[in-house]
Amino acid sequence: MRTAIAAAVVLLVASTFAHAQFDRSERVGLKVDLAARHLDVVSTRLMLDRGGHEFFLPDWLSHHPSVMSAYGSSVVAIDRLIVQKLNAHGHRRLAQTWVWIDAGQDAFWATRNLWVHGHPALGLPK
Repeated sequence: MRTAIAAAVVLLVASTFAHAQFDRSERVGLKVDLAARHLDVVSTRLMLDRGGHEFFLPDWLSHHPSVMSAYGSSVVAIDRLIVQKLNAHGHRRLAQTWVWIDAGQDAFWATRNLWVHGHPALGLPK
């Protein structure tokens, strides 16, 4: 069941990219945001396995990678809709800024999870 839900969310996100009229910066930013969110899923799992704890997300979300992945993909789909609305109202620079700020904060938390609790495969200290 979880796999079906995750697959449906991934298809939703993919379909939103297929019909969008974005400039290159927005397309790249949304893809970087999606990649950063999924890196956050992996790094959160590694952090939890090494004794860390999630600060913001509830346990029902952070302790289940498939649910967290679906959540991350859904947020990117919502970001895409926000960018589309901002562009429709003539706020192109704000739309570009929105995408990159969201991608940056996701990348920050994913990197933090790896650095604070280190991971031997990455050669990072604990």
